[in-house]
Amino acid sequence: MGTGLSGLTAALRLSRRGLSVRVLEAGDRVGGRTLTLDVADGVITEGGGQRIGALHTRTFSLIDELGLSTFPTYTAGKTIYLRNAKRRTHTGTVPPLRP
Repeated sequence: MGTGLSGLTAALRLSRRGLSVRVLEAGDRVGGRTLTLDVADGVITEGGGQRIGALHTRTFSLIDELGLSTFPTYTAGKTIYLRNAKRRTHTGTVPPLRP
């Protein structure tokens, strides 16, 4: 198993049951698709594309179990994103990803 949240959670739960566990990761860090980026002094953003909503109660339970934390996502105003190495803006919660 890898060291994303699924692999780490499975390893934790197996070890709590007394089983010996070895977790392997091919990359240079643990965390899988979770990746917090420091973009400026005191400003962070999510670099791994992870989002959870209010109805994802089991995910929030897992976050509590693992001692992790979340931070708010702001959707008011314009969003800036990069596509094909060009800076673009849009309003709303999902960028227009047409070809």
